[in-house]
Amino acid sequence: MSLSVTTGLTEEWFVLPGQENEADPAKFKLKPLNQLNFMEVSADTIRYRNGKLKPSGEAYGLALGAGLVGWDNILDQLGQPLPFSIDNLAYIPAHAMMQVFERIYSISDLSEIDEKNS
Repeated sequence: MSLSVTTGLTEEWFVLPGQENEADPAKFKLKPLNQLNFMEVSADTIRYRNGKLKPSGEAYGLALGAGLVGWDNILDQLGQPLPFSIDNLAYIPAHAMMQVFERIYSISDLSEIDEKNS
């Protein structure tokens, strides 16, 4: 039996739920975690039967640090574009970062992707 490997992890733009129909929604550029990072994040994340995730602070940091690669239409308190950087994550509302984490985690979970493709 052969083994398929992941290469060329494809980036995608993610809009927070509820903002899809806005004229200029905030967008986050995400890429799937490589499988080593995914295993590290999974080791610090509980997935409940209802699908909800409970990651540790370390899991958030690793997933966002590796999976969040850019953003657009994020404005600072003066209405100016906030440059993308890991340090500037401190200014993003926690609820938004939780949703970004969940999206990174879901696009990185190959077992979930395999289930959808079968």
